[in-house]
Amino acid sequence: MNRIAGKKAGYVRYAPLWKRIVKYKALILMILPAVIFFAVFSYAPMYGVVLAFKDYSISKGIMGSEWVGLYYFNRLFASERFWQVCANTLIISCLKLFFGFFPPIIFALLLNEIRTKWFKKLTQTASYLPYFISWIVLAGIIK
Repeated sequence: MNRIAGKKAGYVRYAPLWKRIVKYKALILMILPAVIFFAVFSYAPMYGVVLAFKDYSISKGIMGSEWVGLYYFNRLFASERFWQVCANTLIISCLKLFFGFFPPIIFALLLNEIRTKWFKKLTQTASYLPYFISWIVLAGIIK
């Protein structure tokens, strides 16, 4: 540790900040990409959370728009269709999780059991092709 013992017992004085930065510059440079990543993708988007409490106008921008507080939240929770919309959202999310999680795993396990190498590669290519080529381009290729 880069500490300097003081005159009093138990008192520890640290070296100046700039000396510690120079000493640990390699460690600081290694952690810098992670700090930038979190700043850009975690903290910067929180600026947009303010939009939930404003009557947003494109011409005025985020900070120039009128502050309305919890008006839109009160309107949402007071709606007679709120519970139906909430239930629909939860049902759709659970169904997407169920049908989007298990079938790909089952398909991968079944694909792993195929013995014929050319058929296995053909099936893998056919199943992954839509992720790399848009449906319009794929339809043009097939046509």
